Amino acid sequence: MNQTIQTIIAVVVVTVILTLWDLKKKQSSWEGTVLDKNHVEADEDGAEQFIVVFQTDAGKKVSITVFEKDFNKFNKGDRVKKKAGEYFPDKI
Repeated sequence: MNQTIQTIIAVVVVTVILTLWDLKKKQSSWEGTVLDKNHVEADEDGAEQFIVVFQTDAGKKVSITVFEKDFNKFNKGDRVKKKAGEYFPDKI
């Protein structure tokens, strides 16, 4: 098989997998509590990360990378609800 065709097939497969994974995360719904917040300082490429860790009522831990403005609106112990169709949970 031609190398160009193999490359195209690989890109399509990776794209489909990432799209399905993203849709699954977006369609999930849960309620829980803010367990932890982590701010990872900028590394050599200048990218900072803001991570909020949630404990769902079902006992599962969910880590979400958020924008700084969303990071600052959550505090440890806050109750949150993540609705299906949305990427980020909201405070209750």
